[in-house]
Amino acid sequence: MLFTPSLWLTLLASFPSPGLTCAQGEPGASAAPVTAQASGGTPLELAFEAVSRMPLRPHVKTRSRLQADLVQAALDTGRLKEAMAWTQRIDNWRRGLALAHMAVHQAQRSDEETARKAIQAAEEFEAAILAEEDQGWRRDRVRVRIAEAYALLGDTAKAASIQATATPSESGRLAAMAVRTVDDADTAAQMETLTTIAKTGDLEQIRYALLAMGEFYGRALEKPSQEDAAEGASDLLDADGIEERIRAAWTELPIEPRIDIVSRLVDFDIAAASADAPSERALAHAREVAQLVGENRWNPEQGIALRARAAVLLQRAGDSKAARAQANDALALYDTSRDGIVNIFRGEALRPLAEAFVALGDSSTASVVYERALKEALENPNSRPRATDLAMTAISATTAPGYRMPKSLAKAFRETAKAIGDPW
Repeated sequence: MLFTPSLWLTLLASFPSPGLTCAQGEPGASAAPVTAQASGGTPLELAFEAVSRMPLRPHVKTRSRLQADLVQAALDTGRLKEAMAWTQRIDNWRRGLALAHMAVHQAQRSDEETARKAIQAAEEFEAAILAEEDQGWRRDRVRVRIAEAYALLGDTAKAASIQATATPSESGRLAAMAVRTVDDADTAAQMETLTTIAKTGDLEQIRYALLAMGEFYGRALEKPSQEDAAEGASDLLDADGIEERIRAAWTELPIEPRIDIVSRLVDFDIAAASADAPSERALAHAREVAQLVGENRWNPEQGIALRARAAVLLQRAGDSKAARAQANDALALYDTSRDGIVNIFRGEALRPLAEAFVALGDSSTASVVYERALKEALENPNSRPRATDLAMTAISATTAPGYRMPKSLAKAFRETAKAIGDPW
């Protein structure tokens, strides 16, 4: 039995207050990366122009998805002007989603005027989505993102009214945000709602519910120990108790969503740790992710990407030696598996691997891996997969925290962009 959207509404009572910002270093914050300005256009600009040459027929879905992803990357790297211009060039429902992304981005930064203009534009576009195939989750995806922008601006009633019309799987996207600032007095009711959803919802709803429980976990880490807590305090305010609830509820989830949830716990562990002492919780959770990756079978590109992800978590948790071993193993696995990976999927393995080496502070190896991803893109004679890899690699290299792109890689981006054209 699927949960109705109204079940999520009990989680909307304590949306963050107006003007909420996501501070650097907090869970969910976007890092401020250092990127290169290559002559002839930045990698993001080159990628957007290449993607935009993709014929609408039959590639409108791929083209629009990539354009919207590039808009998000432009926002994440402080390129508001480019993001605004690029949004107008998206042809399908994803233009509304990109406008909603912009509204959320500006609301997070307390730019209410720009946020409300973006909301208005997103709402006008959303109202004009009339194609039958876009009437379901696609339109709801736009609506829920708009609701998030309203909530960030303090209009929780409007956010709730929008959420009430969305499908359960889409409305669940707001769950984590909704519980982030809930009063302690409401914790028990909120947790019971999430537990019920986790027991009776579909897989996507379960994942959202458990990620929302993770928000309570993060808050609990900031509170005094159970011994110092007020008499009668329950496990609902105890990090260990919340984690037990999460684990008890995820039995129906596949391994990869569990990795997503444990990875989120690492974020909270690190945020709550003191600056001069590593977090034992973070290290334990990062090692658990590495163990889950190592113990399960994956296709080669998926296994490489997950090993790279584990390397990043281990590095963040303070185990640089294990992180390096994970990254080196993933690179070796790529070398031995490369011929068995279909060329359109090779970039999916290489980009996370490059990000892992960035996290390790090895920008030299990261640059080599990024350049390798661009070369692999040209293995396919058709430009649709070439443009896809160009865009995704540009996003990865541009948003990787602290990565400084060398001239050789900027040149590789230009050369790859020039190689994109007929046939598609």
